[in-house]
Amino acid sequence: MSTAPNLISEVCSAVLVGGKSRRLGKEKSLIPLAGKPLIDWVLESLSQVFARIILVGRKNPELEKRAELIEDLFPGLGPISGIYTALEYLKKPVFICACDMPFLNPRLIRYQVSLLNDFDVVVPCPGGFFEPLHSIYTPACLKPLKELIEKGKRRPVEIFPCLRVRKITEKELASYDPQFLPFFNINTYEDLKQAEKILQNKFYSFKKY
Repeated sequence: MSTAPNLISEVCSAVLVGGKSRRLGKEKSLIPLAGKPLIDWVLESLSQVFARIILVGRKNPELEKRAELIEDLFPGLGPISGIYTALEYLKKPVFICACDMPFLNPRLIRYQVSLLNDFDVVVPCPGGFFEPLHSIYTPACLKPLKELIEKGKRRPVEIFPCLRVRKITEKELASYDPQFLPFFNINTYEDLKQAEKILQNKFYSFKKY
């Protein structure tokens, strides 16, 4: 991973690696895309932005070779638990994303970090909808997240009404990627095929960011 001096240290990153995908039938993070595991695409982008990156999920030797892996505090609850676990462990603002987002844009992520200021959450809104798994959360989110978990609720966006939230508009996002590829995620083999086509039809180089 990069050790460039301009890496961001005041905000960390956490990748939710989860477990076996029901629709893909295997560990999603290690499924190959263009000959490279999905998690490697994600880490390659994040390593251009953040000085510290962790993974949150179940223990896995292959993943632990790539980055520090923290076990989910509430396994089985989905992303809300992963977000809480990352914040509880790191005790500082965290950019949260999923392991199946191969087209992350480092420039967009840096812009997102620049918006943090006094906000508790910075969340993109492609198509007018919150994207909680491409968001920055601060420790101010810990208490409301824990309350949701204790109530058996699983949607992270339910904490937003009680926090200071900076929404990133579709217009802002389009200036970084008009196709909104950073939010493309892979849940099925059809999604995987589509990602392969994107790579074939457009030379996708991280260095252009």
